[in-house]
Amino acid sequence: MKVIVLDREGVEEIIAHFIAYGYTDFIVYTNVDKSYYELNGIDVIQIVGFGLESNGDKLTKIKGSLKERFFLVYSSEITDFVINEIEIYHKQKQGLTTIVEANKRLIGILAEPEIFDYIESTYSFEREVLLRVGQDGELEIYK
Repeated sequence: MKVIVLDREGVEEIIAHFIAYGYTDFIVYTNVDKSYYELNGIDVIQIVGFGLESNGDKLTKIKGSLKERFFLVYSSEITDFVINEIEIYHKQKQGLTTIVEANKRLIGILAEPEIFDYIESTYSFEREVLLRVGQDGELEIYK
């Protein structure tokens, strides 16, 4: 399963947390050079520069790499959670998407690749796509 890190702060902490749970494939949106991570023992499969595009556009660009369930990480607060418990919850609920929330903030999303059926380049991922997924009864929240 791939982990897509959208937060510029705490990237190393986020990656280390996911590695501790057995995750090894990362896509990181940052301006930091890939060699920085490699020198620090972190295997990052793809670095995509941070632009002004929406998160829906960012996901669309890497759609071909996301053929299975994936995590989107918005905040280093994800490190306060047991990642395996989020995945178990997501599987039990059998929804398309599980939002991970802390202090009423979106900090992560666990999604199935079918989420791309909802994404169009003009849509805001967090506002419009997740709203449509929720309206279809395919959205869960993990707190």
